[in-house]
Amino acid sequence: MLNKKNHKIIAVALFVVYLAALVYILLFKADSGLLPHDYTAIHQTANQKPSNFNLVPFKTIKLFINSFLLSRNLTSLLNVLGNILIFMPFGIFIPLFCQNKKSFLITFLSGSLIILLIEFVQLITVWGILDIDDYLLNIFGVILGWLLSRIFIK
Repeated sequence: MLNKKNHKIIAVALFVVYLAALVYILLFKADSGLLPHDYTAIHQTANQKPSNFNLVPFKTIKLFINSFLLSRNLTSLLNVLGNILIFMPFGIFIPLFCQNKKSFLITFLSGSLIILLIEFVQLITVWGILDIDDYLLNIFGVILGWLLSRIFIK
């Protein structure tokens, strides 16, 4: 039988594998069929230079939802759902390591830190765009994961 210490070791190993997969997917395999200049063009308006960041909340989410509603473009829907689902495990793992009354705060802050770090790497490397909507969807996924962990831990 596995004891509590072995459970913790397995959880840490799975969390490390998850983080490695997360970095790989978000930074190295983030090919949605768009070229780098397409990412910047999404947020370009008339008389404005292309940028690789969006700080207007819900702008990209609206674009993706409208794209899905108008053309049934599943890639748009998958982008929104994927941004939520990919961070749900994070919200599940962190409470396993800090089972106290501050687990939500720790989960929220560490999730925010990781998400913002990834967003800034995308901004600096131009492998994507720094998008406030990505942060909002990702942190929603972290929170959903935390809620699921609360249900399963009890």
